[in-house]
Amino acid sequence: MLVAVFVFWVCSIVGAAAQSNDAAVVQVLAFEDQDLVNQGTGYYVDGAGTVVTAGHLLRRQNKIFIVGNDGERRPAAIVKMLGDIDFAILRVSTSPKGGVSPVTFAAVPPAKSDVLSINGYWATGSEPERGWSLFGPERPDFIAAVQEKGNPVSAVVESASDSGAVLFAAVGRGAYGGPALNSCARVVGMVARAPAKSDDDLWKPHIIEPRISLVSSQRIITLLRDAGVAPSVAAKDCKAEVASKEKAASAKAAKAVKKRKAAEQKAKQAEKKAKEAEKKAAEADKEKEKAKKETERVKQDTTKAVEGLSQRVDEKSKALQAEQEQRERYMIYGGIAVLVLLILSFLLWSKRKRDLRNAEAEIEIANARFNDCLLEGTDAAGAPLALRLSGRDLMKSPNGIVFGRNPDMTDIVIADDTVSRRHARIMVRDNRLYLEDLGSTGGTRVNGEALAADGGPANVATNDVIELGGVKLTLKVLEG
Repeated sequence: MLVAVFVFWVCSIVGAAAQSNDAAVVQVLAFEDQDLVNQGTGYYVDGAGTVVTAGHLLRRQNKIFIVGNDGERRPAAIVKMLGDIDFAILRVSTSPKGGVSPVTFAAVPPAKSDVLSINGYWATGSEPERGWSLFGPERPDFIAAVQEKGNPVSAVVESASDSGAVLFAAVGRGAYGGPALNSCARVVGMVARAPAKSDDDLWKPHIIEPRISLVSSQRIITLLRDAGVAPSVAAKDCKAEVASKEKAASAKAAKAVKKRKAAEQKAKQAEKKAKEAEKKAAEADKEKEKAKKETERVKQDTTKAVEGLSQRVDEKSKALQAEQEQRERYMIYGGIAVLVLLILSFLLWSKRKRDLRNAEAEIEIANARFNDCLLEGTDAAGAPLALRLSGRDLMKSPNGIVFGRNPDMTDIVIADDTVSRRHARIMVRDNRLYLEDLGSTGGTRVNGEALAADGGPANVATNDVIELGGVKLTLKVLEG
């Protein structure tokens, strides 16, 4: 009765431990009747319930059970066992519900200095001492080891060959028969008895030495195929697989970076357009405010002029009334008439003299000459543009010729958004050309130097480059 309770308790612990492992890794329990005589690790190698484990675990048994991660205990039978390399093939009588997930073997064996991981069921330290009787040692006094948290453990390959490898690791006795995995989770071998150890040595209480023997996956694959088992083998080397994944990840990351940069560029362009729109809106508001102020000024000037005219009319009316009263009072109509005649004569003489002076000035202007001018270049959009200025018109315009965008406010219209309504003035003084900025928004430049709105006119000559906002023109004074 006590033995049955003990076995049930052992199996409960084993089931709880198995649930924390990979589905392919199982606990191997060897019984002689009701007594547990050995325990270790194994793993499924196909979907038919074939298990690989260490051969020495099956000594002195007449019943074998496999406990998977579902906690169920399933009977197993030996298919093949090779004592010289501590290797055995088992097959369970019933597969777990939903089938099993067998391991995949590595395409190539491990190399020296590779870092592997070992899966299995073990506890630290050695098992308790076996009991003694008058007839020699009794059955081993231990329970199925519980896999500790943190398993699997890392191992470093000290040496490797086609048949096996030697590792450095720290595992418990229950790790016998457990799989060693590379970084791609492919099986590269099985933990086995060291060549210098016998089954009797392993029957004694012990822990696995730091140097662990490994049966290579290539040898296991050959033995399985000889036994009619078809194991799953990776198509390519783990390093090539990792390199391929890294390359794919790198390409994906590069694509993501490119996409992110494109999005950032698009956002920058949108931001730039928004700023340009804000700038144009601000300029429009500025022009609107300027027009409003100009309208208000004209209104004020008109009001003042009307008020002044009304005042002068009133004053004149009062003066005339006073004059009439004076004429009636003193009867001096004759004197006033003479005075008026003299005043009219003087005004006529003054007007004639002024007209003669103006006529002489017009004749002088009409006789004065200045060569025609040609302005050639491009507008802000890069389209060609040419303007011809008559020398006679320049001489006849004492206030100069005005360039601008508004036809009602300028003499020469330049239909370009970068040119202000009244942008600049060109004039002739002392038979020389001068250019003056009229407070334009885009500015006026001569050979790259900006003209200040309050700096007065600047002298210009043939081959000078004149910029009106975004319009760029070269001046030519024509000969003849």
